[in-house]
Amino acid sequence: MRILILAAASALAIAACSKPADTTASTGENSIAPPAATDAAGAMASHDMANMPADSAMPAADDAALTETPDNFMFHVLQGTKIEKVVLPAADGATWTPDKPNSDLYTLKDTTTTKLADGTDAQVFTFEMLKPGNATLVFSKHAADKPDASEASRTVNFMIH
Repeated sequence: MRILILAAASALAIAACSKPADTTASTGENSIAPPAATDAAGAMASHDMANMPADSAMPAADDAALTETPDNFMFHVLQGTKIEKVVLPAADGATWTPDKPNSDLYTLKDTTTTKLADGTDAQVFTFEMLKPGNATLVFSKHAADKPDASEASRTVNFMIH
């Protein structure tokens, strides 16, 4: 059995070290064709970023660029990003409440009210990501005069890598 494994490993090593066949039309004995140019704009054109707000992975201190979080938004939280902000409209004294403010994947660190760049009031929920996994939060909007009845809901997803 060891002989077969050693023979297979040797064959792979020889194949890896051998000169590959020249498949380019060369003008000289040692000419090498340059690698094909990659078009970054073309590669990114197929990736739809229309629903991703600019603040999806912004530092916690940069509140000037806050934008409203759309319904069914997916936060892709990359390694090293620990804070995400969910921004919901706060009009006429209405408040939003998350169905699960804390889990083993994230915890709600802070809730504030602020003004967006366009002057509208917004409620900002700051979440700290704790470990990799997927989570779904449903926020319910409650009017000031009807705190027990939900007027609207907004779903937000965290995909923590």
